[in-house]
Amino acid sequence: MANTTRRRQTAAAESTTTSTPTKNNSNTSLKKKKKKKVTRLTEHYAFLRTCEEYYGSVARLIVAIILGLYTYGVEEAREYVILPYPTGNGTYAKGIHDLKFIFFYLCVFLSIRDLLFRFVLLPLARLTSVAEKDQIRFCEQSWLTLYFVCSFTMGAMVLEECGFFADPEKWADLTVIYKGSPVLLLSLMKKSFYLLAAAFWLHCLLTVFIEEKRKDFVEMVVHHFVTLGLISFSYLTHWTMGGIMVYVLMDFSDIFLSLAKACRYANIYSVGYPAFALFVISFPITRLAFYGRVVWGIIFHPIPYLIADHGSLEACVANGCVYSSFLHLVLDTLLVLLLILQVRWFYMIIRLLIRSVKTGGEPEDIREADWLGKKTW
Repeated sequence: MANTTRRRQTAAAESTTTSTPTKNNSNTSLKKKKKKKVTRLTEHYAFLRTCEEYYGSVARLIVAIILGLYTYGVEEAREYVILPYPTGNGTYAKGIHDLKFIFFYLCVFLSIRDLLFRFVLLPLARLTSVAEKDQIRFCEQSWLTLYFVCSFTMGAMVLEECGFFADPEKWADLTVIYKGSPVLLLSLMKKSFYLLAAAFWLHCLLTVFIEEKRKDFVEMVVHHFVTLGLISFSYLTHWTMGGIMVYVLMDFSDIFLSLAKACRYANIYSVGYPAFALFVISFPITRLAFYGRVVWGIIFHPIPYLIADHGSLEACVANGCVYSSFLHLVLDTLLVLLLILQVRWFYMIIRLLIRSVKTGGEPEDIREADWLGKKTW
């Protein structure tokens, strides 16, 4: 009996001895995996910080080279700086060289952004006692506010050029976004507006990956891709009027959102609160009601020449049509994707307001990671 007990104890001890290294090995492997993960993340963020530090210098170098070549009369550099394809009567055609113009002004936007951050907005953030960890956010929102004001103003000037403000009935006419299509030649203002918009949103798509990630990072990336898709699609298929209307509707509420965020970081609540209120009011009007009406008109309004299928874009244009049925489907998909994003963001705004009413406190911005938790608006 005693021998049996000893054997069992010996066996138990042996099993414990053999299992201990296994546990130690598993713990060691887990620690190694965690270290590798931390190392990868560290390298990833180090790479992004390097990009953030030097993107402005690279962009300024490219701008300086192109401007230098243009100044010395190199003809190939002209299409980077000046709108290509002038017709001689005040209008401009479209072509592959438009990409040169977009590339140059993409570098210009990156250069201006970097210079403003370094020499204007960061000193201003320190002057207004913005918290150190919020200073970059303050710069980002101030830069966006400046752009959206300029973009909306330019878009309004284009609509004025098209007679939208002189004839308010055009806003109620769903067919106005097709009238005059296909627009094969653009005025200086229209073409500049389109190509600069493409350059800016390309700049946003690049910088969103080097900025600190927000809670809606995925939605923002999708939004930038869809926006670039709509700009490119409407430009290439000559649906210019519809593209300008959509762009102006999107810009209006963005002015107040960016301004409200910048003022919130700077603790300027006398401007931030009214700006935030205007954003909450304007968002459903411009981005859901008016934009939803545009989407409804494009998808369901019976326009024979729009849905005619001639087999190719060239054939559509030759027959006075804008799109084939396939291109119409692509347009519908992009517009609906953008509308879904607006509904998603409006849902987040409603959540924000309901939460602030329930808690009796100031509203939090649920879109930004560093505005979550205890940090309030």
